[in-house]
Amino acid sequence: VLGTVVDHLPPIPPIQDVSAQIRFDTKSLTVYSESGHSKGLELKSGRIVITGLDQVDQFADIDLKIKGSLRDKLAYIDHKMFQFTSSLDLNLKQASGGADTRLKLFFMLEKELPLDRIKLWARSSLSDVRIGNVFPGLNMDQGRLDLRVDGRTAQIRTPCDSFSGEIPRESRDEIWRWFVDYDRF
Repeated sequence: VLGTVVDHLPPIPPIQDVSAQIRFDTKSLTVYSESGHSKGLELKSGRIVITGLDQVDQFADIDLKIKGSLRDKLAYIDHKMFQFTSSLDLNLKQASGGADTRLKLFFMLEKELPLDRIKLWARSSLSDVRIGNVFPGLNMDQGRLDLRVDGRTAQIRTPCDSFSGEIPRESRDEIWRWFVDYDRF
């Protein structure tokens, strides 16, 4: 299949110009994607498996490798369905850098799917990150980040030399690793 559109999780923007191979039988449908793009993000590869075609309920198991700018990725996950970056009060216009991400999703196929019914797993390596006022008085300039997201939490790690600004001595060990629990927002 060449040049197709995959509308994987409406109202999230669809993946366009997808190049993929499709295999199916009476029980499952598997899509092996080789390329595509959505809102400035590039799909490097992916696998989508829909199981239960012979059952009442069907499930989607999605595994994607995505490359793009930090700003585009933050904007994508700030879609009104997720609003991850809004909850952190980050200014997307000031964010820059690159990101390579592996994203996994698992959910039952339903017409209206609430976010809490989606199992989410993501790992992202970010480079040359520039974000102003990440913490009060601290900016990130040419930083490196390791981001891990599981469900409704995020763990972020970065070396202290990624920050510009005065890091209080008692906080230096804490700054390079922090944890966000989205259920508190």
